[in-house]
Amino acid sequence: MLASCVNERCGSVAGGLGDVNASACHPEARRTHSVGTTYIGRRRSWARMQPNGSFVPQDDTGRICYNPRMTTLEQHVLTGLRAHSAQILRFSLGVVFLWFGVMKLMMNTPVTELLAATYTMLPVMETVIVLGVLEVFVAIGLLCGIFLRTTIAFTVLHLLGTFFTLALNPSLFFEPGQFWILTFEGEFIIKNVVLLAAALVIAGHQTHEKKYGK
Repeated sequence: MLASCVNERCGSVAGGLGDVNASACHPEARRTHSVGTTYIGRRRSWARMQPNGSFVPQDDTGRICYNPRMTTLEQHVLTGLRAHSAQILRFSLGVVFLWFGVMKLMMNTPVTELLAATYTMLPVMETVIVLGVLEVFVAIGLLCGIFLRTTIAFTVLHLLGTFFTLALNPSLFFEPGQFWILTFEGEFIIKNVVLLAAALVIAGHQTHEKKYGK
């Protein structure tokens, strides 16, 4: 049964699951009884820091406090996302790297022409093969959840290396005299910003799981 967890001192309201005493969300009660609870933001709400570094609003019994306007379905969806979204992101990024890596090993990738026009100091075919092998190993690490610190480090370095191509041959990625307008090749490179952000999110949520016994 959905109950309301009311902070009497600041007037903030958050919904909780189960029977929750209203005083459990009172700031003074949290200072006295809730170890590891953190004060957050101008709304004077309280949240418990999770092992993965995120903050989840909770009462003193460990139950998550939800917004009372949320439906039961929304609460279940949010609970599932909090529990599994990082794993889903890791798996998705692994699939992308596996796909890209296999294409490079098959020498059927547009990266070949891109490397030839930017990293002219490197042998193109050999570099493509090395990148393909690296991406397959990264994919295995992401898909299996093994050696995540090393995997994420290689992922970040690899993606940062793609951005150097923008400086090596700017005319290939930007319209002449209009650096804010990307060419097709420019869009191909800039999308790596999203992949880089995904890798950093995974690093922040999953590289310390073994430490906390997960």
